[in-house]
Amino acid sequence: MTPEELIQQIPDFHKWSFADKVRLFGWYIQTNKGMSHFQPADIRGCFTELGLEQPSNLPRSCQALTETKPPQFLKSTKGYSLERRAKEKLDGEYGEREATIAVHKMLSELPGKVPGIEERDFLNEALTCFRHKAFRAAIVMAWNLAYDHFIRWIYNDAARLASFNNQLPRSYKKADIGVINLIDDFSFLKEHQVLTVAKSANLISPSLHKVMQEKLDRRNAVAHPSNIVVHQVTAEDCIKDLVENVVLKLT
Repeated sequence: MTPEELIQQIPDFHKWSFADKVRLFGWYIQTNKGMSHFQPADIRGCFTELGLEQPSNLPRSCQALTETKPPQFLKSTKGYSLERRAKEKLDGEYGEREATIAVHKMLSELPGKVPGIEERDFLNEALTCFRHKAFRAAIVMAWNLAYDHFIRWIYNDAARLASFNNQLPRSYKKADIGVINLIDDFSFLKEHQVLTVAKSANLISPSLHKVMQEKLDRRNAVAHPSNIVVHQVTAEDCIKDLVENVVLKLT
């Protein structure tokens, strides 16, 4: 996580006091940079990198955080560090779990593995939404990425496309289209119809069909106005399943 990505999580960050910003940057340095201790100059580097106004006397600002009750910073010959309770509080609010880091890494490494510009656009939007904790939107964009990859996987292989076209009228006699000639023709079919035809034509296994149908149902649930709360864990599981089982396996 960069300092910019950190503050993007905090809508009212620019209204924070200098003391709160100094404490947050101390936590960032200690947690994200793996430094057990930090100096005022390290915190100044965060302010400078972000182009932010900074306290006129940063050493005094750091010292002041050792004087609160309970203290926010501890000071030793090595420099400053966060007091345990202060660190645990910030860990809970802004820290990333291992699963979150793994999903970030997975999405960040995908650009070289997806073939088309369209897929890269969906990927970039999914990553942006996930980084900014827009978990509903992240699920929608992850589905768009996987589904676009899926239909191109069918369309770009003559044998797979022929099998799909042979099965289409058998599965859906009254479908809006009887044969796929262009990639855009898939838009005449509902997504669940495409999944069903692909399974019936033995292009995908029943288990992969189940995974994709579950994620399609999840996408449908979060894409429409509702009282459903989308937690980070839900988004992580959805993205991980779609990337590992569709984007990376169907090549």
